[in-house]
Amino acid sequence: MDSHISKVKALYKGHSASETSNKESENGICQECGNLNGFGDDWSTWCTPCNSKHFIDEFPSWTSGNNNVDELIRKTQINTSHYESTFEWIPYEQFTDIKFISKGGFGQVFKATWSNGPILYWDREKKRWFRWPRVPVALKVLFNSQNISSDFLSEITSHLKLYRSSNTCSEIVRCHGISQNPESKEYIMVLEYCARGDLGKYLAENFDDLTWSKCLDHLLDIARGLNTIHSEGLMHRDIHSGNLLIDVSYAAIGDLGLCRPANSSVSKKDVYGVMPYMAPELLRGKPFTQASDIYSFGIIMWELSSGHRPFPNIPHNFNLALKICDGFRPEIVEGTPECYKELMQKCWHENPIPIKKENSEFVLK
Repeated sequence: MDSHISKVKALYKGHSASETSNKESENGICQECGNLNGFGDDWSTWCTPCNSKHFIDEFPSWTSGNNNVDELIRKTQINTSHYESTFEWIPYEQFTDIKFISKGGFGQVFKATWSNGPILYWDREKKRWFRWPRVPVALKVLFNSQNISSDFLSEITSHLKLYRSSNTCSEIVRCHGISQNPESKEYIMVLEYCARGDLGKYLAENFDDLTWSKCLDHLLDIARGLNTIHSEGLMHRDIHSGNLLIDVSYAAIGDLGLCRPANSSVSKKDVYGVMPYMAPELLRGKPFTQASDIYSFGIIMWELSSGHRPFPNIPHNFNLALKICDGFRPEIVEGTPECYKELMQKCWHENPIPIKKENSEFVLK
């Protein structure tokens, strides 16, 4: 989305002063209500009271056909405080150039072009939302979701909570809204599209050209995203290279399907994950904690430093689980900077430290 934001800023530079003032004044005063909204710069300020009213006025014009979905969208729109956290019902006919990407246990992922595109601000003269059109998006189509499940709504809620966070950043994959396939009736999460795919694919195609500086950039993005999740009292519970996505200029954490409050109880039968990234305590049957995410982060550090998935030539079976519980870790790559190695070992230690701001700064150094 960063690349789109840059283009939009460039677009505004070409507008006349009168066109720009149609949206807001330079000091952040809302041109509709006259109040100081105090959020954003000269083009991205957002007046929550006024824009909430615009959303409410449009409520009669759309419905998902499901009361729970409608209620979630409407509640979110009323409380939207920034254009990047807008969320809406998106009719399926607004998607073009739909192409299959991958298939998993939950459903399928497609790339598409969203013809209307996301909301940027309210155009007072035209009395409608100004949007950034023809934006590429990822469509996460959930199997057997005709009767929408609590798990689906839980994943949506996790995305929305993180984008309302005071720590909001581009390092969490954005969810633009919900749609539905008119033929299968399966519900769809409309997500930010990351052009370079997941981290595993990215490393397979680009590792030979990956510098330590770029490696640290990606790592810092992931650390910031994870810090946002933990700051909101959540744990991701499924950090691995397939759930970390790379766009042109940044990395982002995706797939919040297992994201839960840190104080929630999870039974042993609900323990999921990709074994090489799972903390030893999980393999022993103990509950998830935020520290379990930190262990996974340490394994991601190794993957970025090596260009390989962890334990690639070892069967991911009970024997590997026993070895991990006994302290077995991937062999550190020769030439790994000492500071990088130190943080990585702290993260995959039996009692990993939380990733705080100072640790992210330490990685950057």
